Amino acid sequence: MLTRILLVVALLAGCGSEPLEESERFVGTWEASGAEDIRCNDGSWTNQVINGSVRVDRGVDADLVVDRSCPMRLDVVGGVAQARAGQSCSVPGQGGGTILVRYTMLTIATSDGKVASWSASGALDVLLPDGTPVACTFTETASLSKVAR
Repeated sequence: MLTRILLVVALLAGCGSEPLEESERFVGTWEASGAEDIRCNDGSWTNQVINGSVRVDRGVDADLVVDRSCPMRLDVVGGVAQARAGQSCSVPGQGGGTILVRYTMLTIATSDGKVASWSASGALDVLLPDGTPVACTFTETASLSKVAR
């Protein structure tokens, strides 16, 4: 009987400890510094500075959730968190209209849980206030520094 109890305790001790540890490196508030490039089919483009904070939390149906302007679910393998495919959200546009944000790739990588890199790309389906549609693509790169757990 004692042998069975020790075996169960040993098995339970090994369950899930590594993935939790991997995900925990990402959880917290990060300060971002980087750039975003947006190019649209109407010929417009912009380069914007990315700065401010990014919050990463434990997920319910994913390892992590990050919400910069859209909540995105990420899964962690090793020191890399990647967004699940097919995620999108709608956000209000400046001066009215709407923007459908579709990430094709979002990756956060860290080896120490103190500094990380952010890389993302995707599409923006913009509906201007007058009803005119504009299709854009975006790429983002940023350095992240953890400022709080």
